[in-house]
Amino acid sequence: MEKMICHFWWGSSTDSRKVHWIKWQKICKPKRNGGMGFRELRAFNEALLEIQGWRIINHPSSLVAQVLKAKYFPKEQFLQAKPKQQMSYTWRSILKASWIIKKGCYWTIGSGEDVDIWQDNWIHQKGYQAIINWEESTVTTATSSSAMPTNIWQMLWKLNVPPKHSHFIWRLLNEAILVKGNLFKKGIRCDPLCPRCYNQMETSHHVFLDCVWAKQVWFASPLTINLNECQFANLNDWVLHMFNQIDHASKELIAATPYGIWYAMNLLVFQEKNLPPNDVSHIAFAQLQEFQRHNVKTQNIVKRNLSTGSSSNNTCWSPPPRGILKINVGAHLSSDGHWFSGLVLRRWDGSAIAAATRLRTGSEAIVQGEAYGINDALDLVEKLGISKVIIESDSQIVVNSVKEKRSIRRSWGKIIQRWIVFLRNNPHSSISWVKWVGNQAAHVLAKWAENEPNKDWMHTVPLFGRENHSSTSATVIGRELKPLDDRTD
Repeated sequence: MEKMICHFWWGSSTDSRKVHWIKWQKICKPKRNGGMGFRELRAFNEALLEIQGWRIINHPSSLVAQVLKAKYFPKEQFLQAKPKQQMSYTWRSILKASWIIKKGCYWTIGSGEDVDIWQDNWIHQKGYQAIINWEESTVTTATSSSAMPTNIWQMLWKLNVPPKHSHFIWRLLNEAILVKGNLFKKGIRCDPLCPRCYNQMETSHHVFLDCVWAKQVWFASPLTINLNECQFANLNDWVLHMFNQIDHASKELIAATPYGIWYAMNLLVFQEKNLPPNDVSHIAFAQLQEFQRHNVKTQNIVKRNLSTGSSSNNTCWSPPPRGILKINVGAHLSSDGHWFSGLVLRRWDGSAIAAATRLRTGSEAIVQGEAYGINDALDLVEKLGISKVIIESDSQIVVNSVKEKRSIRRSWGKIIQRWIVFLRNNPHSSISWVKWVGNQAAHVLAKWAENEPNKDWMHTVPLFGRENHSSTSATVIGRELKPLDDRTD
């Protein structure tokens, strides 16, 4: 299957056999790491199998899990199951791929009775039940084999240019262009000289930067780039230098020009048409403008449709009903890796009842920090004896996890379960999501927590201005409740 995909990718059909310029393993890398994001079918198939294994762990009471356990591992856990004679094809496949879960999971310790301290992966977190937890650190960040920095690929795929332009630049940076120099390296006998100047070997660097004709094209472009002063030994270094020096619009012009040069080169080789450098630059710029003009129209239509069908209630702070309080939660990650939470508790009229800051350590995951925040909010709610409250956060993952009563197999899953139990026991309470712009008071307080961590204001609270005040400074107003208002006018 992968062979057929490769033939189609490089030859536009499954029958033609073209040169495979880049290894399949590299093409399967994410785009941000220099690949094209193709699925590696073997890994994809193993992942699908382990989803079934993961379901057996998460849903042991399901019919399939009970049948498989009764037949293949009646006295063991799924991860301790051993191969047996006369296994079904389904179970053999799931068991064969179980190494993925074993490699990427660790135990969060509660009683510890189900954990083999010598064989199992485990950590200690006091008060957590023994659950299987996915270790995010095992998902490593790959690097491009061409030694290009990751940010160059991110900049490339964010450009508002025709896909054929960005794809061509990707091939260019990976030396996957059918120039004579590359053919010569692969042992294909041909005249290696440039068909325009016949002075040097036709390499990517020569065709797009060093050839006199190419220099004229770049100079005729709207950027008027003078390559006579170019001191870079290869094309990749030049592209990296330019992308780090110019603005976004200029990057788009840079990306459009090589495709025009290559198109003109093909016209010369196959049709013996010699386009003037000015025409090549003009055509490339015109194609870019036409694409961006139509792209803007399409985006405006989509935005208009989204705006008519969506609600703006979650873009600003909205007061709770009378008799119910609302606590807003914000999280902030400091430069030294500490998480700070900001909590603001308010009445229906916007006046503040209390505020608090909290400090946490030990995680750089954003979701973990947001979960710490709602855990601190519940601590404050229970401390004040409040049974009717709305918790508001700008973390959709955390909010949806509580709303959908998910069983999270991560270290912050216990926090989600704690809120699920609280909401079940307090039917007049709820949790809701708000956009960041409607949660600024909590975020400003979270940033201020670096100055005053683990601080409670129960009768005196810090005073902040409206949301358009960007200052993070806080002053404490003595013995008087002041509104912490981030409602928009």
